[in-house]
Amino acid sequence: MADYREISQQYAQGGIKSVILINAGAAVALLSQSAALAEGPLASALVCPMLLWAMGTALGASTWVLAFLSTRHVDRNEIATADKYMYWGLATIAASLLTFVLGCILLARALGQV
Repeated sequence: MADYREISQQYAQGGIKSVILINAGAAVALLSQSAALAEGPLASALVCPMLLWAMGTALGASTWVLAFLSTRHVDRNEIATADKYMYWGLATIAASLLTFVLGCILLARALGQV
């Protein structure tokens, strides 16, 4: 029989790792091209996407803390408190995804205006 708690934890870990990876990866990709892009008309347009992706990485990392707290409260049978941390964790994952998408949209708009 499947252990749904373990399966849920694996999905949560995968989601947390994913939002950190996409935001940090986007920031690294932009940084790797920043020398060439900073000299052109895009220099000021790079700041906002970079800040969004940094914020998305921080939100993803903070989800680890919320997930840990949720798990600790489940272990103590404090389900209502655990659920609150879980919902905050889901909100930080969603916010992290949103920062990635917004950063991509802002960068694409800037590239389209060149």
